[in-house]
Amino acid sequence: MLRLILQASGYVEKKGGGASLGNVPFDAAKMYLRQAENTGTVFQVPGLLHYITNLWQEGSPYRSESKLNRFLIRLGKALASTQYRGTHTQLDWTESRLNQTEWFIVHGWCEHIIVDEEPWPILCRLSVTAIREFLCQCKRPLATGETDESLRKRIERLGLKSVPVKHRIRKVVKRNGQLFAA
Repeated sequence: MLRLILQASGYVEKKGGGASLGNVPFDAAKMYLRQAENTGTVFQVPGLLHYITNLWQEGSPYRSESKLNRFLIRLGKALASTQYRGTHTQLDWTESRLNQTEWFIVHGWCEHIIVDEEPWPILCRLSVTAIREFLCQCKRPLATGETDESLRKRIERLGLKSVPVKHRIRKVVKRNGQLFAA
């Protein structure tokens, strides 16, 4: 499951990658470079200074002058590039532009949540059609009148990434008041 969450987040699993989600390591350098490229500044990349300090500081087990030099060159290129600027920026999920449906989708994307005393599946594993069906079958329907295309656009606007196609659940059914993947 943690590997699927990493794939949905757009990160690459890498042995000894410098960061981890649970016990699954991923490439922290690529994560920081992607965030810097998207924002165009190092000040909006949480954890970047700590990462650079670990590559530079005496006594750090991660100290490596060659890695630091390569990373700083790649960081400079990422900051200079405007190709992906603003395309996948981190949204403030508490901002008022998000409606309640989008807020629940964001919070339930990579983890189980409970809404109106009803447990939700991890949404990144569902296809857009299955998400729409699920939202319509909840105790308090959240996607009435929504089409697959409009929901897909909303999910893209939020910057959320789904797991690879072969792992997605395509249909959701409700039996005896409980939702099941079909």
